[in-house]
Amino acid sequence: MNDKTIETIFGSAVRVKIIKIFVFNPEKTFDAVSIGEKVSLTKARAQKEIKALEKAGLVVRKGRGFILNKGCSYLLPLQEFLPATNPTREEIVKKLSAVGRVQLVILSGIFIQNPDSRLDLLVVGDKINKARLSKALQSLESRVGKELLFSVFDRVDFKYRLDMKDKLIMDVLDFPHEKIVNKLGM
Repeated sequence: MNDKTIETIFGSAVRVKIIKIFVFNPEKTFDAVSIGEKVSLTKARAQKEIKALEKAGLVVRKGRGFILNKGCSYLLPLQEFLPATNPTREEIVKKLSAVGRVQLVILSGIFIQNPDSRLDLLVVGDKINKARLSKALQSLESRVGKELLFSVFDRVDFKYRLDMKDKLIMDVLDFPHEKIVNKLGM
């Protein structure tokens, strides 16, 4: 199933992103402004999409915003299905390769359906452009529907931390993860 098929089933790519935001952040309340910022929509368009989700029973009003309806009968199938719509490994590599000389990219957390991971993404590289990195991460967050937990290191700092058995680094490497770029020969 490709992205166009999913967009057709759910109505639009934007709707898929908004559904993910609610499903993967079940305890958070969102208003139209915050949703609009996360998926690059006007407040009016975000309100329209949220109203459609409210009508479908996926979200309910809470105060001045909306929250996931945990009693929604199709919540569990959505929670199982939506991770399959995350960016492909190739898309992630393409986005991150534009930020600098990337040497290592490790996926964990939401990318491998492991909610207990400390990080979702670990990036090691040189001459990383912070503005481009921020833009790439925002794009990925928009696609996965939640704020990513990530760390970025230059090669020297990463090697030092690895040699010192830094807890964060070891927590990523000692538990389930997937290396999608590995120019360090790890």
